[in-house]
Amino acid sequence: MTKLPTISIFAMLAMLAFLTGCGAGEDDTGEGKTVMGLVSQNTLAGCGEIQYLSPEPAAVLPDNFRTVIMGSSSAAGAGASSPSLSWAGQYAAWQQQSNRTTVNLAKGGHTTYHALPEYCQPAESRAQPDIAHNISRVLAEQPDLVLIAYPSNDAALGWAATESVSNIMLLRTLLAEAGVASVVLSAKPRNMSAAAITRLQQFDMLLSKEVKDCVVPLFDILQLDQRLNPALDSGDGVHVNDEGHVLIFNALRDMLTQGRCVVLPE
Repeated sequence: MTKLPTISIFAMLAMLAFLTGCGAGEDDTGEGKTVMGLVSQNTLAGCGEIQYLSPEPAAVLPDNFRTVIMGSSSAAGAGASSPSLSWAGQYAAWQQQSNRTTVNLAKGGHTTYHALPEYCQPAESRAQPDIAHNISRVLAEQPDLVLIAYPSNDAALGWAATESVSNIMLLRTLLAEAGVASVVLSAKPRNMSAAAITRLQQFDMLLSKEVKDCVVPLFDILQLDQRLNPALDSGDGVHVNDEGHVLIFNALRDMLTQGRCVVLPE
């Protein structure tokens, strides 16, 4: 396997700063641009003018908090030998120990565009909101905490990281307006082109700047030579196996128990 060069976060920051300074933060597709490391609205999403909001840091969750998971195939359990062994299944079991409910609305093949509210009118080249699995459906479940997991499908389809992060920022804004805490799982490696892997790295870099303590970092613990570690591959080069799902759940649990994004009940 050819080893891809590792792109340092400093090099990527310099590259983005250069592009912004040259007026290339927004390309001819009309996607969201990066200005001083911050993501502006994604015009391809067709959601109108947006003022992004961030949830209150270290939100204190109620004793019987309700979780909703939204995302794509990995969140839906793909790659695991049984639903209970998926990271989402392990999370639900963890919360069930305290009689807390978890609702999983993830769906295989979904992207950040599928998650948008139905009033958005994405470009024809992008996926359309799925009212059975989007943010409106999530809010209808009256959650206290939402786990957002769209790790690689946008990048695999050739969509820019700025688009994906802008869409996620809209989701977090709508949740913040409703008083709902949210956590975002980072990009996950998969076996695809070097250009697509670069988009995953850009996605993670932007997420770390925008979402900060509410990101669950996954890429490094699942990768080998910037692709999915063969020891964690379920067999398709895309989805992790049972061991990989354990690593994802452990990273999520560790992040939640640190208390910087949300504060769990004692």
